[in-house]
Amino acid sequence: MNNIKQAKRQPYTPVLLIEQISYQANDFELQLAANALPDWANQRVVLRNQTGSIYAPVISELTYPISANRTVQISFAEVQTATFKLLQAGTNKITWDAYLVGEQHDQLVQQRLGFTQLGIIDDLAQFTDELLIRPMLLEDQLFAIDVSRPTNGLFVTATNAKWTKQNLVVNGIVKTTAQLPEVSVSVINNMGAVQMTVATKVTGAKFSAKLPIAQLQSLATETLRVALTVDQQQIPLQASFLQSQIEPRNTKISPELWLKLVLSVERVVQVEPLVFPKQTWVMRKIRGGFTKLSKVYLRYFRRGRRFLWKKYALVSGKHLAKQTTIVFESFGGRQFSDSPLATYYEYKRRNLPVKLIWSVNRDLEPLAKEKHIAYIRRGTFKWARTMAKAHALVINARLPMWFPGNQQQLYAQTWHGTPLKKLGVDMARVQMPGTDTLKYKNNFTNEVAKWNALISPNRYSSDIFRRAFNFNGEMLEIGYPRNDKLFMDDNPTQIAALKAKLQIPANKKVALYAPTWRDNQFANIGEYTFELPFDLAQLRAQLGDEYVLVTRMHYLIANQLDFTGYEDFVINASDYSDISDLYLVSDVLITDYSSVFFDYAILNRPVIFYAYDIDAYGEELRGFYMDYQTDLPGTIIKDTTALISELQQLSTNGFAVDERMAKFRELFVVDSKGKSAAEFVDYIQVHVK
Repeated sequence: MNNIKQAKRQPYTPVLLIEQISYQANDFELQLAANALPDWANQRVVLRNQTGSIYAPVISELTYPISANRTVQISFAEVQTATFKLLQAGTNKITWDAYLVGEQHDQLVQQRLGFTQLGIIDDLAQFTDELLIRPMLLEDQLFAIDVSRPTNGLFVTATNAKWTKQNLVVNGIVKTTAQLPEVSVSVINNMGAVQMTVATKVTGAKFSAKLPIAQLQSLATETLRVALTVDQQQIPLQASFLQSQIEPRNTKISPELWLKLVLSVERVVQVEPLVFPKQTWVMRKIRGGFTKLSKVYLRYFRRGRRFLWKKYALVSGKHLAKQTTIVFESFGGRQFSDSPLATYYEYKRRNLPVKLIWSVNRDLEPLAKEKHIAYIRRGTFKWARTMAKAHALVINARLPMWFPGNQQQLYAQTWHGTPLKKLGVDMARVQMPGTDTLKYKNNFTNEVAKWNALISPNRYSSDIFRRAFNFNGEMLEIGYPRNDKLFMDDNPTQIAALKAKLQIPANKKVALYAPTWRDNQFANIGEYTFELPFDLAQLRAQLGDEYVLVTRMHYLIANQLDFTGYEDFVINASDYSDISDLYLVSDVLITDYSSVFFDYAILNRPVIFYAYDIDAYGEELRGFYMDYQTDLPGTIIKDTTALISELQQLSTNGFAVDERMAKFRELFVVDSKGKSAAEFVDYIQVHVK
């Protein structure tokens, strides 16, 4: 077997360089920690911001030297001037990300700056010339400078919220270009009704309010939101601090009632009641004791099982299998699909002397037996042994963290989409059950360090994958093998056959609805819920004679949508393994923030972006790499009526696309001529011989 280029293992850990930050003489002064500075030549601190569209990005940089005593003076005036140049009509916020940049072996190297401790920058906001400039502490302790242009010259934010023995104390910043108005803090319920109002104490540019816990207790039968009232006008209290900075998180009112202080998805300060059944002291202790014991037992049982699997994999992997073996896995063993399936079919077509095995979960075993597909069940000793001894792994998602990998084998990651939403270490805030931002990024990059090769669909994706995945292996910019079918089968004969297979009436137009998953709509760890965001009855009433709606949910969505009564209008294809077939039979794609439209653009057909929750989603959950309002190759709509109108218009126009799609295809569609799988198999074979 040829030597495989191994990625350098670089777990994600912010370089915690900043020991102290202060504001002095119109400068932000950073004091860097000596023991954290890497051994790079020509070190300096760079503030970087990217604006413009994906078609013409504009990268702005401000560079500052590091003095002999490890201090950095960031010019307040320079940041202000540069920001004014970048602000566009309708843009009220610019964020400058901070990097330590240097040179090593004639290569430019960089690392995001971070903090050594939390909560050291709350009082450093500076307001001038209608801009508020303040250092920011991001979710994973990274450092940035946020510049905001307040609406109507007024800026209000919370800097912390905490429980004391008798009060909920909310502190914040209130700055204005005019005379400071009357300010108070209110508590409102879910209907928007004011439940309590407390006057604030304003000192300079800071405010503080004390909300009595005794009064909150009587109100806390539902979630309460904290709002600022300015001249009798309510402003939701948008918090600039982090959930991890709320300490203590709960306050005990009685044995049955606790109040929990949290940030909502929109980062609004709110109070949630935690009500427990009334029990005797003895019963509470007994039930609590059993609960703790069961949790401890399960934790150590699972930890021990993973330890044994890992050791078994390490021992098994000392020698690869005698026969060349390739293991395929798609979406954690949930499906036979995507680029691993296309690669598998290419191997079967060539009939090479290679052993092909699928990694599947328990639910997929019956289908594997029915199709006579060789498989191993995920999470067994046999699975650990086979994975460790395989010559190559072809995977499109992530493997369990305990799996150690094997330096002798090829781990080829196909991934599963062109990035629209922020990925990996580019995510400013991770909101998923069972993890936090820093832990998620560390686990993600530990996994990526095991990859030897990564498939990319285009140059745009390659650049993002390198940075967001912290990937140092071999980038294969050959297009996704799963998309070969979109080049080869886009013809009337194949489409008619697929419609018959899917039981779609030949005379009906097809709208494919394929939304993304939302990080905040989770049921359990690894399981997410979803509800249709449009009126299905209204869609059928106005479009049912002409259209069929095919739905394809994200694989992480746990609940099965119930389409009872709509069988004549809706076809639920969420479990259909090959989404390329669904692309081919559809006349139009309806999506939101999913990257499916990048693949769909290969067919040069129209896309509708149904972004009913864009205000909350775009800002708070994962963010976007592109300007969602201007860079997309289709129309953005937010309600059922507009969706119906757009579908009717597209049908009238023969599903013609406009110049937006043509411009988009120039940047994102690589004409692989349907040969991506063949190129990928050629690559694998070179490395496993």
